[in-house]
Amino acid sequence: MTSLITQSNDAGQEIAQDAFFELYRHWGDLEYPRAYLRTTIVNRCHNWQRRNRTRKDKLPLLVGSQAVEMEVAELADALAGLQFRQRAVLVLRYYCDFSEAEIAEALGCRPGTVKSLSSRALRRLRKEIPQ
Repeated sequence: MTSLITQSNDAGQEIAQDAFFELYRHWGDLEYPRAYLRTTIVNRCHNWQRRNRTRKDKLPLLVGSQAVEMEVAELADALAGLQFRQRAVLVLRYYCDFSEAEIAEALGCRPGTVKSLSSRALRRLRKEIPQ
């Protein structure tokens, strides 16, 4: 899940490991450890995404005009183009099979917001990926 949200296997593994460590540290204090873990992972992915956005913005300045091409699946490219919350909703819903309530809890929003984010993300993916 974390690798899909961050679009990086290394970052995803590190975030998951850190989240499990935090879960272990707070284990005795938690009433709902599964929800705590889910929320911790989503929040850490969001923080990573913000930091990484700055790097992506400044990388072309360092590399120059040469484009660095990487082979990535069409779906992964389309997912990477979505806003963080839209991408998180789709990954949590379709990859992790979370309910709208669980996604809303993890993102700190209402279930209606989850529906809206999902609808917008799917609409954008339909435009990006031809049938």
